Amino acid sequence: MATLIDTNIILRYLLADDQEMYEQAVAVIRDGAYALPESIVEVVYVLTEVYSLDRERIAQSVNYVLQDIRTDRREEILEAIETFRTSNLDYVDCLYAAIATSGFCDFMTFDKKLMAYIKKRKNSDA
Repeated sequence: MATLIDTNIILRYLLADDQEMYEQAVAVIRDGAYALPESIVEVVYVLTEVYSLDRERIAQSVNYVLQDIRTDRREEILEAIETFRTSNLDYVDCLYAAIATSGFCDFMTFDKKLMAYIKKRKNSDA
């Protein structure tokens, strides 16, 4: 059975900034870990706002951790992190765009910039 892990476990795993916590994070992840997609949102936020990492490094980090944990909406998260890496959209908007263009559901927003991006993506995929 997988262990549900939170953002802190993922961050200690990625940053290895506390040896004891890092080793515990590695152990739980190697034994089978599951993270909510919301945890990935928090990871991106913390790496951006607290650690001031650039988008490329954040994308690499998220791709790395997703090799070792299970989560829902994996394909959309991978697409969102790639969009985050190559655009100036914030990660949550990238995730909205990935889900909105996946065909999973309709999407509505008052954010004109995000809606224009989604329409552009849908037109380029057609």
